[in-house]
Amino acid sequence: MMATARYLSFLLLNIGFFLAAGCVSPAPVQLLLLEPGVQINNRDDGISVGLRAVALPEYLRRNGLVFSETGHSVAVSGHARWAEPLEDGILRVTTINLAELLATSRMQAYPWSASQRPDVDITINIIELSANASQTRLSADIQVRTKDSGGNSHTQQFIKSWQSSLTRDSRAVDIARAYSELLLEMAHAIAAVSKVP
Repeated sequence: MMATARYLSFLLLNIGFFLAAGCVSPAPVQLLLLEPGVQINNRDDGISVGLRAVALPEYLRRNGLVFSETGHSVAVSGHARWAEPLEDGILRVTTINLAELLATSRMQAYPWSASQRPDVDITINIIELSANASQTRLSADIQVRTKDSGGNSHTQQFIKSWQSSLTRDSRAVDIARAYSELLLEMAHAIAAVSKVP
């Protein structure tokens, strides 16, 4: 009889915990999206521009927004997540930004056929994309191959960093907006060396 009473009280206590846990709703998931920094204008001409898949360091291959912390550590948000894989978002936004900056509608995604090689072939390797309490930072290793009218190739490679400040009360959406602005700055740097000789 005593064992039964103990079992019933244990069972009721656990049911109470489960009910209480069910009443506490988790924080809603916030989906973040990178946005281009230009308006799309309708075009039907221009140089052909090819963009290869964007390479990311492994620590950025997460659904959640990655925050830099002190002491060589990062934290991954459980509620602020990317609405698409980050490398796809970077490629999408960079394609739109470059189409407008280079005044072309002839954007190509890799792979392309040997007979349709673009006039400009762009490779983007993201080295760092980080946010902490005070700033966001983008660093990339970029290679731009251009082909002149004679079919000769010219290659320019550069590593460059861009950063922007954050306020103390910045939210995840502010970080996504800052990343979008840094990607526009990167597109300007790419466009500056993408003129066909």
